[in-house]
Amino acid sequence: MSIAFRLYQPHVYHGEDDVATPDLMVTRMGVALAGGVRPVSVERLTTAVTVSEPAGRCWGAPAAVVVGSSGGALITVGAVHGDLRCLDADPDLALQAGAKVMSRFAWRLSDAATNAEQITLKLIEGQDPEGTSRGQWRLSSLAAEHPALGDLLADRYSLQKGELIFFAADHLFIMEPWRQISLQHPVRRPIVHEYRIHDPKAPLTDGGAT
Repeated sequence: MSIAFRLYQPHVYHGEDDVATPDLMVTRMGVALAGGVRPVSVERLTTAVTVSEPAGRCWGAPAAVVVGSSGGALITVGAVHGDLRCLDADPDLALQAGAKVMSRFAWRLSDAATNAEQITLKLIEGQDPEGTSRGQWRLSSLAAEHPALGDLLADRYSLQKGELIFFAADHLFIMEPWRQISLQHPVRRPIVHEYRIHDPKAPLTDGGAT
């Protein structure tokens, strides 16, 4: 039996200048949305800065992402994409149809747990390089919405090595062409991930060149 996986190599901040880059094989992924954790194929996982999604047919939600590691769980920032056409009729299919974007920069979850009331998930959308703030969510508020995140922050249970969960904020909107998602920490360097949405049906242009 074959096992799907994605190699994830996060840059983990231990301080301002101390950074480690472990190799993690992600073999199991879930999305916490609307009160429950739904399994999603790890083949949808990406750290890309350009994501191909059909324009007008996808929604996106910013997320805090926790991944299990032998050296202790990590937390980073990400986004959950889904297909609007089947969101109401089949939420599981809607989730499988879209990318799951995450940053390659991370903190130790233990560092975030002690500052959950001060850590903020932020979303800016629009046209690069300008954007409009779409919302911000305290990590503690996300934990109140997602019991599994609350348990992880309180060290009541841990993820297995290679297990990953997206904890999505309540923000299901059609995505703009450019997005910046970030986690802001009171004493750590923020985690920021910027990416663009490319409609696979739209022609690519290069300054008018053909």
